[in-house]
Amino acid sequence: MITSADTVKVSTIPVYTSIPWEQQSDDFEVLVRVEAPASKRSTVVPIDLVAVLDVSDSMNAPVASMGDLSRLDLLKRAMKFIIRKLDDTDRLAIVAFNDQVVEEYSTNMMHISENRCKAKRKVDDLTAGGKTAFKPGLERAVKILEERGGDMANRAGFILLVSDGMERSDTIQWSRHETTTSGNKKSSSSRMVLLRKYPVQTFGLGAGHDPKTLHLIAHDSRGGTYSFVNDDNDGSSIAAALAVCLGGLKSVVAVDTRVKLTTAPGGVVRIRSVESGGYRSRVTGDGTQGEVVVDALYAGEVKSFVVRLRVPAVSDHDHLAGDRYYHHHHQQQLLVVSAVEAGGGSSSVVSIHRPPAQTVDWAASGPRPQTAPSPTVVNQIVRFELMKMVARFLREEEEEEEELLLASVDSLGRRLQSKWEEFKEAHKFWAGLDMAGLDREMGLLRRHGVAYVYSWASSHHMQRATTMGSPEKVVAEFLTAEMRALREEATREEEEAGVEEERVIAGRRRIIREERRRPSTSRGDGGGRCSCDGGDALERIDRRLEMWAKLKSDVPLLFQEDEEEDHRAAVLREASVNAINRAMHHDMYLVIVINHSPLLNRTEQILFLITANNYCY
Repeated sequence: MITSADTVKVSTIPVYTSIPWEQQSDDFEVLVRVEAPASKRSTVVPIDLVAVLDVSDSMNAPVASMGDLSRLDLLKRAMKFIIRKLDDTDRLAIVAFNDQVVEEYSTNMMHISENRCKAKRKVDDLTAGGKTAFKPGLERAVKILEERGGDMANRAGFILLVSDGMERSDTIQWSRHETTTSGNKKSSSSRMVLLRKYPVQTFGLGAGHDPKTLHLIAHDSRGGTYSFVNDDNDGSSIAAALAVCLGGLKSVVAVDTRVKLTTAPGGVVRIRSVESGGYRSRVTGDGTQGEVVVDALYAGEVKSFVVRLRVPAVSDHDHLAGDRYYHHHHQQQLLVVSAVEAGGGSSSVVSIHRPPAQTVDWAASGPRPQTAPSPTVVNQIVRFELMKMVARFLREEEEEEEELLLASVDSLGRRLQSKWEEFKEAHKFWAGLDMAGLDREMGLLRRHGVAYVYSWASSHHMQRATTMGSPEKVVAEFLTAEMRALREEATREEEEAGVEEERVIAGRRRIIREERRRPSTSRGDGGGRCSCDGGDALERIDRRLEMWAKLKSDVPLLFQEDEEEDHRAAVLREASVNAINRAMHHDMYLVIVINHSPLLNRTEQILFLITANNYCY
């Protein structure tokens, strides 16, 4: 195997290492694994990202776990995190939509290195209203990517769709089949064909979103996935969920990797089929060649495919032929697998023992071949079969569309359990199968409802991490180091922002309570202040705190780190945040002093001011 640290690696495992000479196998499985480099290469693949953001009226709904904050507020915070974390070589476009594209809040493709502040201002200005229709926003996103010219046309393009709602427009009916004007059904292949040129990563927010439609949009795109976030999570969940996705997009190390399959030259081995999940695959008519195309590989990702071969019996004539049968140790070459991409490539040869019918002296001819199937291969075969079972279950449930979306977790779980029992019965004698692990996994599907099932299906279809209700609920084997690191960073930043926001809100509430407790006469003639001054003070608090909050959110954009000045930028950023925090606290204390000044003598006022200044500075 010819590989290097920066090269996509390919490896193979046959289901059996031995087939007797005279035996034929019409369904001989070979596991093919494609592994991306563990870390980002020195040359980063730049990306073009189009963020399609739902600004329909439902986005104004407050999130129960976040007090007065709405989903739109949380989405704004999450998008600002993405804007900060995009690399300087990346580009971003924003498409805001309700039942049409909202031009005021949308942009064309922008070089992020020159437009971070502009992108952030666009996000800050987002206002929700109107119904929900996905098609206009998606069409605009595809148009933006299609109109890239020159060298930019070949950059990796991605679409990010975030919505909390159901399709409320008659412009298109999202289903596996469209209905024509005559009432006949036609294949979904005619629906938005251009969408299939780009991956669409869809995110559903809250219990009111449409998992079936968002899953179908992702599934119909070129390598997209469907994730969702429940409302019962804290404020960091949307940002952390998007961070899992962005961690992958920012670590693309290979584009359009082609896994080529070639049977042994001159032989009679044939490729029957390829199990590739959500990745495009083909087999030539004569069965001598095949191919799997992986559109984008993230750093550290591993993709597994199963190739099924027809391996004929070996006759005496074949044994003597020599060009496809190796006499040494009775080995036969079956398949050559190679991975080809811009950074190079690697290859692996699949060979198996073909012992003759008579007893072989293994001590003399080599190690005794394996007679039991490889557990690794068996479990991957069953994984693909389980994915098909869940996909069939969802299609059957979709026949009763309303029942699927409105079905209780218990009723859906019972129907899925029935399918799972049938599946277990059909596979109970499979050697090497981790049935207990699959049973635990299916238990999660039964208990978490239809959105979870759709997201799980999407994750396994593409062998890629999706957020299944919260950022912590992901398929661990698909979570790369880059995804994990960015998820933790988003969670940490949101927690810090949440603590600061809670302190500000608590301070404002204390002032309001104090104002309400004070009798109106206490602020009368003696103090020279009228009873409306308390309202003026609160208005000043709102204006100043809003100013400080906006300035604080701009700080990360003002001090962008680079390789040469990362320490200096970090110091300046931290000092700026600390200064803004002190100013916010100082304003709050000063307003309290001003509002209470009629109740304090001169000495008490001076002591209060000194205390406020010492605390804040």
